[in-house]
Amino acid sequence: MYMLIFLGMIVASCFLSLSNWRLGIYCLTFLAIIRDPCRKLQLLETPDQDRILVFVGLAMNIVWPCMYLGLLAERPNIFSQLGQFKPLKTAFSLFVLALIPAALVSTFFYDGGYKVALIGLASYIVPIIGLVIGYAFIKSPVDLTRFLKFYSIFNAIAITSCFFEYSGYEHPLLGGINMVWIRYRTGYIVDLMSGSFRSPDILGLHAAHVVMFSLLLLTLKSTRQHWLYLSCIAIGMLVLLMCGRRKMLAIPLVYVLAVGHILFRRNLLSRGLMLASVITFGSLIVGVSFLTQSGYIEADYSEYASSLATESVDRAESNIIGGIVESIRRSGLLGSGLGTATQGRYYVKSSAKHQFNEDGVSRLFAEFGVLGVFLVLIALFSIMKFIYQRAINTIRDKEIAFIVAGVFGIVISNGASFAYSHQAYSGDPNAMLMVAFFMGILMSSPQHIPQKK
Repeated sequence: MYMLIFLGMIVASCFLSLSNWRLGIYCLTFLAIIRDPCRKLQLLETPDQDRILVFVGLAMNIVWPCMYLGLLAERPNIFSQLGQFKPLKTAFSLFVLALIPAALVSTFFYDGGYKVALIGLASYIVPIIGLVIGYAFIKSPVDLTRFLKFYSIFNAIAITSCFFEYSGYEHPLLGGINMVWIRYRTGYIVDLMSGSFRSPDILGLHAAHVVMFSLLLLTLKSTRQHWLYLSCIAIGMLVLLMCGRRKMLAIPLVYVLAVGHILFRRNLLSRGLMLASVITFGSLIVGVSFLTQSGYIEADYSEYASSLATESVDRAESNIIGGIVESIRRSGLLGSGLGTATQGRYYVKSSAKHQFNEDGVSRLFAEFGVLGVFLVLIALFSIMKFIYQRAINTIRDKEIAFIVAGVFGIVISNGASFAYSHQAYSGDPNAMLMVAFFMGILMSSPQHIPQKK
């Protein structure tokens, strides 16, 4: 019953997106919040249909093509507009050159390999839809800030479910789906919280976005009710602590560094803003320390979170560098083929052995091989250089510069998270499409955001 309700909401969202495609992003935000609670409640009635529920959960992503069709009806020349940018055309050509040999390896080396190749191809090509939608989304800064407010407030409410789980309150909506998440540490054990979401990773990703979006809103002069977004930041940081995923806790930190770099380059990083940032984060740290010392939060959580500073470099080296070496050793210089390391590939029958790569970089080496990764990295560098030069260096209005710097920080922080661990993105196309959506906004910013003279 619950999945039927969810499917009904997906259908309604599709029709709404076709008629007014900009509303689709709001529908997707809401669907992402209620998807896992619907799964959990449905599993109480049909505990042996978990695979079906996975595909039903993925069905919400059909809203993206509906948004795209609605966009084409309004602006049929959108691709010709994007085609005018040579760096994009060059990057796309290089990416296709990397995809073709990887797809051929999967198709001809394994029985049923074409199905594996199609899954891998979809995971890399589908985000283009998000990029195109993001490119056309903004007509004025209000379009973006309105969405950021909607996302921050509704997700801040949703992630508070973590507090109920932490308090020991038992309910089918709380906790992982058929999984108890625990992190073993020397001398102690950390219980990872999932709240109403299916895993600590997904909870942490939503919490990280709440923090980043709220921080962006706080930097704008047009923002009112600062207490509301400060509350969202505090909730998000506490949830990041309790979900026990250090890689998600690092996302806002990368965001702050990226935004600070852009504002510093544009001579907009004033002493007042720096002082406000220090006070905000200092208050959060003091607040967490108080909650820990008073017993509201176990000291194990703050101790584990603090290991981000002491273990992150070694962890990154072992994950990324070690993962690359292992991928080359296991898959060879040519790679094992497109889709072989993509999450969800094990749902199709094929003789190809599924590879597990936690970080996104070694996943690329496993699927594309050394030459393919070289082409992909050149393509990504070309896109990021284009975004940086076009969006950052051409915005002159101070208020808009803060918006662009914030969106740039969102893209960079998610990119760093993907490089460290791609599971939350490859397992949920909506997460990757959302990052591509913000990349599109960056590409469009000089053209679609009005600048004051």
